[in-house]
Amino acid sequence: MLIVFGGLSGTGKTAIARNLVACLPSVYLRIDTIEHALLKATALASIGPVGCLRGRLAAARWFAC
Repeated sequence: MLIVFGGLSGTGKTAIARNLVACLPSVYLRIDTIEHALLKATALASIGPVGCLRGRLAAARWFAC
């Protein structure tokens, strides 16, 4: 099962996701964290859709187990 949260800033997406991970055997992937790490590891000013694509690959690996 894949659960995706979307919405405006400050609406509680992260809080809900963290609570869900604490209650269920699951993985929490945050695209903002992935994008930040990619930007720090490269000299690019913007990474475009790469953060989302990398998140999808990470999720696919977890679901393959």
